[in-house]
Amino acid sequence: MSGTQALTIIHNENNEVVVTILRFFDGYPRGHGIDLAKFLCTSGILNEMGILAVDLITHLKRKKCLGGLEITTRLSIPEHDYEYHVYPDKVIVKNAGIRKPLFTGPWEELKYFCLYYKE
Repeated sequence: MSGTQALTIIHNENNEVVVTILRFFDGYPRGHGIDLAKFLCTSGILNEMGILAVDLITHLKRKKCLGGLEITTRLSIPEHDYEYHVYPDKVIVKNAGIRKPLFTGPWEELKYFCLYYKE
């Protein structure tokens, strides 16, 4: 599949991976990043990352994400473009081709980064 692919990796309070979600299209910050930010800021779930992961998948499926989603055990997929690492207290956004994170900050600030991010 071609498109802007993104991995969303949900981590628990021990930094262990709970689940990795692959989105096949619209993975860029102004697409998936904003979807993720809106969800995180309205979820009301803190520190129960397993529940948050299930709710996020449900939310994205209801939204009928273009190209669909896949739950994967892989932490890296060669053709993905962006990574969104979600922790109980922060989000880290990375471009797959760049080592330095594009954004690191609390859930509440992710939306502003995504709105103003220039690709």
